[in-house]
Formats: sequence, C-alpha cells, structure tokens
Amino acid sequence: MLLTTLALTVSIGLPYQDAKTAAPLDLLRAVPKDAWMFAQVHDFDALRGDLEKNAFWKLYQDPESTGLRDWAENLFKQGAENQVDPTAEEFMDFLGSVHGSMLVFVAPPASGSEPDFVLIVDPGGPRDAFEKHFDKFVESEMKKLISSTSTYDGVELHVCEEKPAEEKPGPAGSPPPAPKPVHHSVYFDSGSFAAMSASTDAGHALELAQATIDRLRGKEAAEGVAASARYLEAKASASARGRIEVFADFAQLVPVMLADRKAVSESEDKMLAALGLPDTRWAYLTADAGSGEQARIEFSLALAEKGLLHELVALLGKLPREAARAFPKESQGVTLYAIDVPGLWSWIWKLVEVTKPGGAQAARAQLQGAGQAMGGIDIEKDVIGQLSGEFGMNLIEVPADEWLAANPLGGGMDEEDEQDPDAAPKPAIQVPKGGSLGQAWWIGLRDSKAFGSTLESVLEATGIAAQFETEDFQGKTVWSLPMPTGGSLSYSFTNKGMVISTYPSALRSVLRMEGKEAPDSALERPSFKPVIAENPDAGVFSITNTGAMMKSMLSAFTMVNTQFAARGADNAFPELPPVEAIDRYFQGTATTTMRHKNGVLSMRFAIR
Repeated sequence: MLLTTLALTVSIGLPYQDAKTAAPLDLLRAVPKDAWMFAQVHDFDALRGDLEKNAFWKLYQDPESTGLRDWAENLFKQGAENQVDPTAEEFMDFLGSVHGSMLVFVAPPASGSEPDFVLIVDPGGPRDAFEKHFDKFVESEMKKLISSTSTYDGVELHVCEEKPAEEKPGPAGSPPPAPKPVHHSVYFDSGSFAAMSASTDAGHALELAQATIDRLRGKEAAEGVAASARYLEAKASASARGRIEVFADFAQLVPVMLADRKAVSESEDKMLAALGLPDTRWAYLTADAGSGEQARIEFSLALAEKGLLHELVALLGKLPREAARAFPKESQGVTLYAIDVPGLWSWIWKLVEVTKPGGAQAARAQLQGAGQAMGGIDIEKDVIGQLSGEFGMNLIEVPADEWLAANPLGGGMDEEDEQDPDAAPKPAIQVPKGGSLGQAWWIGLRDSKAFGSTLESVLEATGIAAQFETEDFQGKTVWSLPMPTGGSLSYSFTNKGMVISTYPSALRSVLRMEGKEAPDSALERPSFKPVIAENPDAGVFSITNTGAMMKSMLSAFTMVNTQFAARGADNAFPELPPVEAIDRYFQGTATTTMRHKNGVLSMRFAIR
C-alpha cells in the first residue's frame, strides 16, 4: 500500500527543489537478511524529472485535458475535506520534500504475531523542508503517546508507546479478554538519513532503530538481504532494476501466513501441498518511467520446484510468431500465445483428482457420454486433439456503427426501443475517430475441415445450428449467430485455424489474409516486427499501438457517459481529452509479455 501511494504521488508531479547533494545512500544496506519483504523508491528527483517529460504527464497537463485535471484535483480535495485521509495533503507535502530515496521493510516479529517494520528516508538536499515536516510529525506523535528520548551513537532517538486501551469487562463468568498488543515506535534523524521503526516489542523497536544506524554507517558486519541468494535471483529475473522495487521472500513469509490461518480441512492442506504453494520461493516487482512514452513494470514469481503450479507454468510454449501472419498489417494490436493443450488437459484432471480423489475418472466418463450425445464425438480426440496450441487475437479499426452494435451499451443507440414504442429515442453516441477497434480471435487447428465437421455435429445436436445464418466470403463460409443486444457472433475457417469475432469487418480482414504475401501481415508492421523479434521465448505476447489503445478507452468512457446522461445522471467519467490530444503525444507501442524459465513466471508491461 505504501509503495502504491509513493508511486501515485510521484506520478502526479509533486513540486520539488533542485537538489545538489552528496552521493545518495544505498538504503538496501539497512535491510537484514531475515526481512520478509521490502519496497523502495530510488532517487525521487530523477524520477520526478523524467515523469515531467513523460507523454502521460504531458497529456494530463495539456490545455484540452482541463476537465480531467479538474476532476482529479476535486476528487483529492473532496477526500481531504471528508477526512477520508486527513493527513493526505500533509503526506504529499512530506513526499515533495524528499529528493533522495525511501525504503520500508517488514521483519519477523520479536514477539507476538504482528510483524515489525522500518521506514527509512534519504531526504537528499536541500533538507530544510524535509526537516520541518519530519520534526512536526515526531513532535505530534510524542505529544499524544507515551514518549521518551535516548541517544545512540550520537543520534537522538524519540521512543513512543501507545497508551493501553481500556478493556471493557465481558459478561459475568466469562474469561478476561486477551490483552491487545501495544505498538512501540522509534523516530530519529541522523543528519544524513531519517527513520522510524515499529514493533509490539519495545526492546525490539529500539534494536531495529540501532541496527539501522549501524548498517547504514557500515558498522554492522552481518550480511543483509542485498547479498541473499533469493534476492539476487529475483533481481536477475528482471530486464533491469527500476527505480521502484519490491521484493518478498516467500520462503520465509508463506509458511508464517499458512501457520496463522484458521483451521482448515485435510483436503485443503493436500491441495496447497499439491499446488506447491508452501514452497513458493519469492516474488519481485520493479517499475520505472522515463521521458516520452517510456514506462515499464515487471513482475516475477518463483514457484516451488515441484507441484501443480510449476507444471502449469511449464505448459507455456514459445512465441508462435507465425500466427501473426493470420492478421493484416492494418491491425492496431496483436496478441499471441502458445500452450501445450494436451498437457493442459492432463493437468486439469490432475487438479480434479487432488480436489476430489477418485472424481477424475467419473468426470471423464460423464464428459465422454456428453460427447456421444452431441453427435457421437470424442472430446479428447476430436476437440482437444485438434488444437495446435497456437492462439492469436488482433485489434483493427471497424466501422463505428459496427462497433456500437457489438457492444451491449452501444447497440442501437440511435434507434427507438422496439420493446417500448412510446419510449424516447436513445441518444446517439459519437465514437471518437480511430476509437472503434474490433477484435478477431484465431485458434490454430491441426485439421480445419475435421474440426469444422465436429463443431457442426455439436451445433446440430444442441439445436443451435438452425439459428445460424451463413454467407460466402471469398470462397469461405461464414456462420453468424444474431445476438439479442444487436450485432452477431461469427466464425469461419482458414487453412490452419478457426476465426471468431463479434465484428464482421474484423473477421473478414483475417479471411482476406488467406493466400496473401507475408509482407501484408501484422508480423511485418514496422513498429511490431522488432518487438516480436526481441521476445522469441515469450509464451504470451501482446503489442498495441498506444494511441489506438487510448482512443479505444476514450470510446468506452464516452459510451458510458452517454448512457449516464440518458438517464439524467452525472457522468461516470470526467470530460476527457479529444483524439487530437492523444495523437500529439502517443506514437509508440504498449507490450505485455509472459514467459517462464526454471519455474520462474515473469510478466512484463512496457510502453515505448
């Protein structure tokens, strides 16, 4: 929660002064090896400086984003006035005075069940504003709590203790209530760094403060978390260490979490063990942002070396880049993923067997019976066995009326309600130019004709086939099922797969690719090609033109606002910037990838 607050505060551009200071401290030196987790933000000033040059911040500051800015500022003001967080404004001012770095770590409790934690700040310089905020806060805490002062290695320590809560007696004859833990905290400013330690154990709160001073002054010889094998492995999982960083040592934390939970059944314990959750090793997140459209978030999770979760992650395949040839070059986005489908099918039955021993065989028999009832098909052979494991989806601009018809909130917006002829006409939605993006899904098949026959048998057996309409498009049959909200669900087949879409134009764009030359495909789009080439080991890959993605979001928000207005309600979203403002700042791509290696699942989102 703290990291989220810090990142959000930084991202809205807090004012700051130019800092001319000595080399920044490595706050990670203060984190002991047995810490459960830590989160830190490196170099506030540099991060703020880059964010001010970032395209998102520039769009937010654009004169045509006045409505969005007013809404955001009013929201924060109302929160402060309603005392949702009465210290929010002061906290933001405090963060604005920090030019260096900030770190918080959580440590095992010395006693009791509540963990200890330490917050450390390297304020950088100039220090005047920081000292003013810090001193004011410490003075306030010492006035309302039981407080004292001591000295350690020339540093004045302010020790605070909560006043014990009054215990209300229970009903006559009932046992006395368990005493509530009393929290102790220690505050200090060493002159180069400031910190707060907290614990339910008074002695340990003091020890944490003293150890922090020793570690950052180089007097503590014991190795910290920075030298731990799990942290080094976690840091190596990211492409780069960002200025926002979070690490959780699950090898220590998960057993404690499982031990503290309420009593559960033996079957649930078996499930957790089968998944491998008790042996999860670590989690790591890092994020950064720069000038232009540069932004990056990476998350990695090291699973147990054995277990169902490890087996599931291992089913991800390598990037099926050739699947991108199913989509035209005009596509504004492409998603590709590969998975071992037979392996996934077997994994599902393993999971069923763990959750309900002996149930897998009965469930498979029922499924096989259902297949026989649906045209005599063998689900494992005729369905699962026909999937190649390659999947894809694209985003492409479709006509605005088609986009509205395919969206439940937008279908038939400028027509009278057929169910109620006396009702007033619904207001028309003005779709922003370039904001009507439709999708088509492509599923790789081993034998398209065989799978088509299987699907036809299923639709005939269930009585749905008669509801489909058919048409011929460039020698391909397209089946369409009209939807109650408007629009239709359509499918067709290519030589190597099946295409499904609720947007006729998007589906046809894929069918047109059959027999086209390679340069016409999304694989050869100049902004996509190098990024696809950089990620050959990704099991899941998605790339989208950032501007197109934001225009699509703008269309969705506009549609919702129109619906609210039609009902006489205030807009759900503020007045948003026009398409022209988006075009001024965004020409790059947004990419999401997922990959695995040796039981480590890594996800990355980047805009550039």
